[in-house]
Amino acid sequence: MLAVGAFLADACVDVSEGRIYRDTQMVRGKSSATYRLSAEYLQHMGIENTQLETLRPRLLPMLIPPLPWQVQETGHNQTGGFLTQRINLLRAEVYTHSAGGAGTVSELDIRALNRVQATAWQVNPKVFEVMLEAAQTGIKLPSIPLETDEEVGFQSKYPGWNAFVERFHTEGRKARLLPDAEWEALSPSAKTDVKRDILAFHEGAASMLGKRYALSEALTTASELLDIVEFYYPFNRDFRGRIYPMTLTEMQPQGSDYAKALLRFSKGKVLGTSGLRWLLIHIANCAGEDKLSLEDRVKWSLDNLEGIMGSAESV
Repeated sequence: MLAVGAFLADACVDVSEGRIYRDTQMVRGKSSATYRLSAEYLQHMGIENTQLETLRPRLLPMLIPPLPWQVQETGHNQTGGFLTQRINLLRAEVYTHSAGGAGTVSELDIRALNRVQATAWQVNPKVFEVMLEAAQTGIKLPSIPLETDEEVGFQSKYPGWNAFVERFHTEGRKARLLPDAEWEALSPSAKTDVKRDILAFHEGAASMLGKRYALSEALTTASELLDIVEFYYPFNRDFRGRIYPMTLTEMQPQGSDYAKALLRFSKGKVLGTSGLRWLLIHIANCAGEDKLSLEDRVKWSLDNLEGIMGSAESV
């Protein structure tokens, strides 16, 4: 299978007209081939991506209410949500096994969608201020992905781990954890363990990088909308009836915990007795007491109300 893969990769190089080239290097005494994009093609891709941004723009919340969705006889509709971006009401085609006849999208579905997307939002300035300071200073907060690459690793297991991470930042995956002599002295099983640890680090670092990018994007979006009194999220749905924001941004009502924390309703309402009860239940859930009965969760929050209020006031 490896021979077939190498043959196909070389075939891609042959027909790429210089866009892809094969880079052969010696790694631990063995020849290793890497396939790379040429510098000229990377530059071309950068220019082309910039030009294509107008075709696939960064879809942000709307500053005016979204267009209401309409029901047609077929149960489909191509209008609604964004004013100019044409995005389908349904996120996928309705197949035989999922179609419910002519009523695949009912009037009740449409009313629910329109009610949700008519909800006005705004950025919570206090939460934004705290999150921005944490991101800029590295202060650790729950659910905020600010761990460094050095923390995604095995410092206690390898004396030279931190030096390896520094080399990783400049050399990428070519960085070596152990000197050649020390590596060669290891048994096959020990080498397997080292390789497994390095792979876990690479995967953890890549995952954390993606999470940090998402955090940065959420804070950027929040800063752009910080002074907007109200903005809106257009919604569409899938064939099961689940609804989703149509925006392409991390800061949205179905985003991560910190993304949702950046949002608040533009037009607040009094909680009332029922609303207060569910808020107390939610507080207990966030504190890890979600295995208690609902009434016990209410009691837990009331018993710890002084500490809860103190946490809020200290922010």
